Amino acid sequence: MTLLLLHVACVSGTPKDDTAAPADDTGTPTDSTDTTDTTDTTDTTDTGTREDALFEDPYVLVVSSMNRVDAFDTSGARVANWVLDELVDDIDCSGGQCRAEGVTADRGGLVVNWALQERETTGGLLRLDPGGTDLAVSWLTNEWSYPHEVQRHPGEELYVVADATANQILWVPDDETGEPSTAVHRLGQELSSGIDAHIPNGMDLLRHEGKSWLLVSYRGNDPDNPGNEDGKLAMYDITDPGDITLAWSFPLSGTLAAPHDPSLHWRDGRWLMLYAHSHGSEGTAGSIGVAETPDPGTVPTYIHDLVPSSGKWGYPRGALLTGDDTLIVTDTPGLLGGGGGDPGVGAVYLTALPTDLTPSGRSGSYSEGEVELVEVDHTEFVGDLDQGYRSILWIPTW
Repeated sequence: MTLLLLHVACVSGTPKDDTAAPADDTGTPTDSTDTTDTTDTTDTTDTGTREDALFEDPYVLVVSSMNRVDAFDTSGARVANWVLDELVDDIDCSGGQCRAEGVTADRGGLVVNWALQERETTGGLLRLDPGGTDLAVSWLTNEWSYPHEVQRHPGEELYVVADATANQILWVPDDETGEPSTAVHRLGQELSSGIDAHIPNGMDLLRHEGKSWLLVSYRGNDPDNPGNEDGKLAMYDITDPGDITLAWSFPLSGTLAAPHDPSLHWRDGRWLMLYAHSHGSEGTAGSIGVAETPDPGTVPTYIHDLVPSSGKWGYPRGALLTGDDTLIVTDTPGLLGGGGGDPGVGAVYLTALPTDLTPSGRSGSYSEGEVELVEVDHTEFVGDLDQGYRSILWIPTW
């Protein structure tokens, strides 16, 4: 039996008074992992800082879910939506098999990575670009295995795609030719097998002091364990994508329970690492893991996992931090036996990142009972989602 230390401290957390990251002329926030035609917005200064946007006008929250992508304004009102089987020809989503797994802001538009749950060789990317009062499909690809996330490589005309069930991450052209067969770089099992990591499902790309880094979450794939408790996080030096090296894996020993959506954020002279620990709370619900590191190349020190003081996050898959330290949690309650309520109904919650972020002395390993849970107050921002996978901030360009 896995034992977890529950630190019963209900933390309200006072958001910090940071300034918002400005938007460029394409409508893409400069805190994102995307680039404009001339600017590498993930590049950092010599001090390592990069800014996170505030969720305020003109930003909207874009949320991917089963068969759709929705955009919500700051009041929680839906202001736009795109339905997957209306965007992709020859797929039928009536049986609930379609997954708009993720969405990324890129050069004034949105890139959606999608897959069919019951067909392991059908998935793809589609790009939505401004078209009148809405966004329209400008191109799509459909030769992927199960693309779980896509981001732009800093400063390059390449997308980085986590093709989960193929256990590989590929660098492909950022247009309709972007298929596995046209990949120019690959990160596969030859690196991740050394840390026993499987099913790459989330990424964060950043530049720091002349180097490019790729933070990856691996869900794990133990077929006998519905909680996927053999997950890992890993950091790779991708400065030369043709010669990728592993910098570290987390935790140092043991494993995590189905991690998703990892990210790094510069706070108070160090990087905070956040990740959706989808089954991190006693195996029946999830949490948001927090760790710290002085630089991307150094393995982080675990702080604690956040859980709601009331209710539960059934299977959180998205952990988005804003510039005022509001944490936006995207929850998919029913996946892998999560205990958050109706398995088909997802939600987005808001909470404040605690101000007291001190290492707990534990390792963060779920399999070794080294997770410390700290309670935080939260509120529901939007509910009644068709599940709910990943959220981003974006400035509309329609």
